[in-house]
Formats: sequence, structure tokens, C-alpha cells
Amino acid sequence: MASWSKDKVLEFIDLYRLHESLWKIKSKEYSNRLIKERCYEKLIDFVKDFEPQANKELVLKKIHNLRGKYRKELKKVEGFKLSGAGTDEVYHPKLWYFESLLFLKDQEIPRSACSSLGLHNDYTQDTTDSSSTFLQEEEQDSQVG
Repeated sequence: MASWSKDKVLEFIDLYRLHESLWKIKSKEYSNRLIKERCYEKLIDFVKDFEPQANKELVLKKIHNLRGKYRKELKKVEGFKLSGAGTDEVYHPKLWYFESLLFLKDQEIPRSACSSLGLHNDYTQDTTDSSSTFLQEEEQDSQVG
């Protein structure tokens, strides 16, 4: 199994960037399976030049690994900005290909999540209220009887 040199990784990223149907969610071609398959084939052909047994699975795994590491580093950068740290204390990404994947930044915005805390708190409040009502009734019954 051949190793990925830095140059090969950067070339792979550049080729990936050219095929927006593989990464740009708002692209019209993003939902087109045929176009995406052709793009994957181009990536596979590129990788086969230095790794003859390359297939779609290997390419997908490489993309997944690159994007996962990028996402983790982006989260650190964004977290540092939100922390209120001064301009002297800017986080500098340690991932050597971070800047090469900046085209993905707007694709990595986390989805908004629904919070169940409001429901949980309402339920807890209702339970607490009914428990205290029950205890008050118990006390009244014991005082009467």
C-alpha cells in the first residue's frame, strides 16, 4: 500500500474541490447520482496512479478522514473566536492542509438542534408540583386522622 505524500493529498483536495457535486450541498448536481459517480471515478483514477488497488471505498474513506480532521480543527478555531479571547490569542490550526479545505467552511455549519430541555423542565416542574400537592394532602390527612 502506497503512502500519501503531502503533495498527493493536496492534489487530491484540489481535485475534490473541482467536483462540487461531491461536497456542495446547494449545488444542483449534489443530488444527481450519475454525476457524482463520474466524479468519484475521476478521484479513483487519480489515486490509482500511486495506489493501484484504489476503489470508491478507499476514496470515500479518505474524504471522510480529511473532512473529519478539518471539522475538528474548524471547531477549535470557531470555539476560540466565541470564547472572547483577545486578538493576541488567536488559535492557529495545526492541521497542515486546513487552509486547502477552507472551501468547505460554509458546508460545515452545524445543523440547528431541537432542545428537549424545555419539555424536560416543564415535565419536571409538573412532577414536582404534583408531588408537593400529594405531600400536602398526606400531611392534611394525617393531621385530621
